[in-house]
Amino acid sequence: MMDAATDLCMTPAGAPAGADRAWRRASLAGAALLLCFWVGLLLLNPSLFPEGPYEGNAPWRDAVPRAIRLVGDTPRYLLGAENLLAGRPLVNKQASYAGYVAVVAACQWSGLGVPGVVGVQVLMALLSLPCVYGLGRRLAGARAGGLAVLLYAGNPEIAAWHTIIQTDSLYLSCLAIFVWFYVTARERGWPVRLGLVPAAVALVSIRPNGWIVPPALAAQALLSARGWPWRRRLLSVAALVGVLAAIAWGVSGLRQGIEAENPVRMLYRGEVLWGHAAWRLEMPSPTPATDDWGPAWGYVLRHPLACTELALARLAVLYGRVRPSYSWRHNLFLLMAYPPLYLLAAWGLWRHWRRWEAGVLLAVIGGHMLTVALTFDHVDGRFFLYFLPELLVFSGAGAAAALELLGRFWKARRPV
Repeated sequence: MMDAATDLCMTPAGAPAGADRAWRRASLAGAALLLCFWVGLLLLNPSLFPEGPYEGNAPWRDAVPRAIRLVGDTPRYLLGAENLLAGRPLVNKQASYAGYVAVVAACQWSGLGVPGVVGVQVLMALLSLPCVYGLGRRLAGARAGGLAVLLYAGNPEIAAWHTIIQTDSLYLSCLAIFVWFYVTARERGWPVRLGLVPAAVALVSIRPNGWIVPPALAAQALLSARGWPWRRRLLSVAALVGVLAAIAWGVSGLRQGIEAENPVRMLYRGEVLWGHAAWRLEMPSPTPATDDWGPAWGYVLRHPLACTELALARLAVLYGRVRPSYSWRHNLFLLMAYPPLYLLAAWGLWRHWRRWEAGVLLAVIGGHMLTVALTFDHVDGRFFLYFLPELLVFSGAGAAAALELLGRFWKARRPV
């Protein structure tokens, strides 16, 4: 099944010949083994990694194997599944995560229970591997795709979420799959284009974060429209933003979903890291102190520098990765692992920024960054992981370029 799935990642020119085909198979097999290794290790020792605020409890704790983690939001999905199976409506925030609630309900109904949810998450993670490889291959070649998927599958932070009853594992897998469908839809015809529909439904129904992806891709498509003058492109994006703002304001369900995250309150109190008072910024006092959107827009216009500083602080923490609640081992891992990945990603982007695929990846990354800049970063760092597979595609491209450069250097230094 894995080999069949990787065939979808080939470009219309046909299958990669010889070394590229061998590299594809070897890298995907290695990535699958890495993913299974980390998931198995974390199931055997749940407290191994990541350390920090992930440990949680719930009334279902005694009925769930200790290897599977229940965290603060887990009851939302378990109770939502109970409501769904009993024919009751979803309440509070459950409707915003209806896709994940449906997965939990299906596993409960089939008798697989909570372990079945973990199984679904691991299966979807495996299915996302050829998509990450395909994105890297389209951007910078087979070696870049192989390195990207190995970096993705070998990241223990991502693997840890596959063992947690939380939306995040399915979300980042579905995002990688959706982005692959999107970049190949232009060339693959109607079967792939039709696949965009269920992929998009899964993306937006698992987590509300998914709603930012289609507008971000639409903005990227307008900005990259060939033959359009820049004035038309910018006006089109401004019109798109206006339409989206009107929809978010006018559709009560969407407005209530946004207001449930209290973005206005987070703005006024300078929230950088959710629930962590020590990292809050001191903001000018609002007048009047209300959670309504109208006064909030006026507040932003009156205090542009303070609001910009808050947005930049949230992004700095997003990419800084370390957390005061993490253990020193966890923070040490973050400090050792991510700066090299950032440098490789910057190099990969610099080499391939003209490619259309690079613009798509940047739009997905930028959309998630915008969400954090407008609201807050999370104390457990998972908001960064949502777009990490797309970021690692650039890292894979940079790593492939580094290996190529080293190969040339070695060949030049080798005596004839």
